[in-house]
Amino acid sequence: MSVGRFDKLKQYLHCNDNTEMLPRDNPNHDKLFKVRPVIDSVLEKCKLLPQEEKHSIDEQIIPTKCRTGLRQYLPKKPHKWGIKVWARCGVSGMVYDFQIYTGSGSGSEDDDPLLGVGGNVVRHLCSSLPKNVGHKVYFDNYFSSVHLLRHLEQARIWAVGTIRADRLKGAEKLLNNKKELSKKGRGSSDWCVDADTNITIVRWMDNGLVQLISNHVGNSMGTPAKRWSTKEKKHVEIPRPQIVEEYNEHMGGVDLCDMLMALYRIKLRSTKFYMHILYYCLNLSIVNGWLLYRRHASQKNVPGKAQMDLLKFQTQVATALLMVDKVRKPQRGRPSLTPPPKKKTKCHVIPTPIADVRYDGVGHMPDFSEKKQRCRHCPKGYSFIQCTKCQVHLCLVRGKNCFKDFHCK
Repeated sequence: MSVGRFDKLKQYLHCNDNTEMLPRDNPNHDKLFKVRPVIDSVLEKCKLLPQEEKHSIDEQIIPTKCRTGLRQYLPKKPHKWGIKVWARCGVSGMVYDFQIYTGSGSGSEDDDPLLGVGGNVVRHLCSSLPKNVGHKVYFDNYFSSVHLLRHLEQARIWAVGTIRADRLKGAEKLLNNKKELSKKGRGSSDWCVDADTNITIVRWMDNGLVQLISNHVGNSMGTPAKRWSTKEKKHVEIPRPQIVEEYNEHMGGVDLCDMLMALYRIKLRSTKFYMHILYYCLNLSIVNGWLLYRRHASQKNVPGKAQMDLLKFQTQVATALLMVDKVRKPQRGRPSLTPPPKKKTKCHVIPTPIADVRYDGVGHMPDFSEKKQRCRHCPKGYSFIQCTKCQVHLCLVRGKNCFKDFHCK
């Protein structure tokens, strides 16, 4: 495909009918109207995935500097400029639900004012979780509050999160402050429990003061944490509450998903903001598909070395989309009158086609080649017959039909 044709296809690529878009002054105006069908389709498929037990909720960034009201500036993120996305991921990094942030005042009518923006995001993302099953959710202090944990407990969804000091609703008066915990030394902690809801708040002194809240983890101590001591010039073990250990262990699902999506991200420049959201949906689908493939391979006891890595999986997806159920067309253009000079090069090995292309039953026709080569199906055969789609040589003689056996499961 030429560059001009690719740019032309990208220019006329649309996901929705622009004539049906409501004006901006309309109260029902959708800022994501141009890509709404793609977002809804990807969300529907994500919600059909079998849910893990433990999930984390955090923000992601679709990197872009295009001019749009959706663009946010987050200086602590690797990509400081972009479109913010709230995501709920499992510990494996698989995305089960997400919500694209469209600015202040974009919440729904049933939002609870007591929960705030972050609490309503958690409430919305957890609405697709099965109730009364025992799922566990982890989030940071932007989302957490006492009212949110009470709301989640009604649906039997257990949560752990860090919490800000101004959201403790009077519990800070019952806990030792930072100065008192510093006197007790590194690793000291204090806690209190709400008698009505069994919500536990824990303060722990590490390098600084850490505050966590949970509706299912109590005040028990976990395994000690290893820290560097500047006085003793060595690593020492300090006491660590179980709530801190569990939060650190299961909070990284969204960050893992970010890492996987950044490995082979679609990096095509565009001034249209909705194109970057489309690329995000494509990247998310590929990463989710690969993680689902790895899950199924592990269930079938396939060793890790035999499983495809993300790059090979993404390449095979692209190959299948290009070739499955299609007929290979001959190359356009007139042949050159002067043959190219012969160079001593290594023999070009044609790879075996992927299973989706090999067994699709479309466009596999035998053709005669000028050179005899080894059969791809049997170890000792040589043939002039070549598949027009797979480009591999196969035996096709009386009593030996490797061409048929190669394309049949």
